[in-house]
Amino acid sequence: RIPANRQAKLHHLLTALVDGGERVRVLYTTGHWLDVDSLDDVLAAGSFALVAVVIEAEQFISAALDRGFGLYTGVPCSYLTPFINHAINSGDLRYIGAANEGDAVAIAAGAELGGRPAVVMFQNSGLGNAVNPLTSLTFTFRIPVLLIVTWRGEPGGPVDEPQHELMWAVTPQLLELMGIPWALFPDE
Repeated sequence: RIPANRQAKLHHLLTALVDGGERVRVLYTTGHWLDVDSLDDVLAAGSFALVAVVIEAEQFISAALDRGFGLYTGVPCSYLTPFINHAINSGDLRYIGAANEGDAVAIAAGAELGGRPAVVMFQNSGLGNAVNPLTSLTFTFRIPVLLIVTWRGEPGGPVDEPQHELMWAVTPQLLELMGIPWALFPDE
């Protein structure tokens, strides 16, 4: 239960965010995310661990397209569904599904060499599959690709699958060991 004084603050914050056109998601202790429009929506669904303001896939993709990123490739992850669907349904973009994360990196490298910057998307449990192409192809030949790696099991989030138990903790270090600069996904 949320104390009454905090309910009022949370209600005010959620109302301001929703009225401002922001997408607000809540992570419940069951491990499921839910888009919410009001404090009543939050409380009706049960106990929760985290409230997040989320940048819309369309906003990110539009900004990326303005910077020349016209191809998306990767391995499906439920967190990436909005990106994949938008890329598939857009007349300005191309989406190429990959058999594995390493293939996605290779597809993006080829697109970059062909003059079409690409975005690679996959979940962190597949980062190991991309180590070789990232270190022996893109690093060696200095081929830039933009990675979106979902941080499954991130601090404060659920560890909903066994493969996320270790990967959530080592994802930042793996990227750093490979010399890949990284940042958390923007929320605006």
